[in-house]
Amino acid sequence: MEAPLIYDVGLCNGDDSAYYLHLGFRVVAIEANPNLAEAAEQRFASEIASGQLNVVNVGISAERGRAPFWICDDHLEWSSFHRAIASRGDSVHHAIEIPTVPFDAILEEHGMPLYCKIDIEGNDHLCLAKMRKGHTPPFLSLELSRLSSGNSFVTLCELGYKRFKVIDQARFCTVAPRVYRLLDAPSVIGAVARRANRLGRSRMSHDGWRFPMGSSGAIGPATPGRWLDIDSARRICDLVEERKRNTSLLEWFDLHAALEEPGWAEPLVVGSISWR
Repeated sequence: MEAPLIYDVGLCNGDDSAYYLHLGFRVVAIEANPNLAEAAEQRFASEIASGQLNVVNVGISAERGRAPFWICDDHLEWSSFHRAIASRGDSVHHAIEIPTVPFDAILEEHGMPLYCKIDIEGNDHLCLAKMRKGHTPPFLSLELSRLSSGNSFVTLCELGYKRFKVIDQARFCTVAPRVYRLLDAPSVIGAVARRANRLGRSRMSHDGWRFPMGSSGAIGPATPGRWLDIDSARRICDLVEERKRNTSLLEWFDLHAALEEPGWAEPLVVGSISWR
């Protein structure tokens, strides 16, 4: 039987795709930067040859065509169709022109994935906009931002997603107010907590795979913590925004969503993950 499919929308350096391949999934990896796409083709030559991985070098946009894409030379992961994102912190950046496709064209060509990771610096919402209720991945994640979180919740609910997790990507944990109070403590206790937290993040692993710094971490049911309803998840997002305003620490949060009922009769187990 063919392995289930995962989308890595925003391949970047390939660390997330490497984890998905390690678990035994087939992967469609989408990357706008042609240099990063080429590097992935070299890194994963055997997986591409076997058909386990397909690297698609296009940008996701509202319609098919060509558009300027801003490469952030200082932080490749910040490259974006939005110059304001690629130039953050006065980063060196330059523009190239690349082909673009709407996300529904990707779905039509490659099929519906079990899980879809979306992290494309300002355009995550364009993927959600091309999905339709009843034709969505059972699990997905996207980067949480101040400008998109409210609209993303509305769209996700309209698509049928009922369960949510807000994952702190600097620590690979669910957001918890008591943890943040400890980390922010201006005392020896706070300093010790922050050091322990950094060490814990660097040693985080799943199914024999250690997550490199900057990777997205565990997926679907393997993510830490319990699933929340939308009201609880919204309150957590409010906490996230408050923390971003009040701290200078590196912050990165992902919103994970799951359908209430995955839609298959028998439990699906891939690697060590039961996808219920």
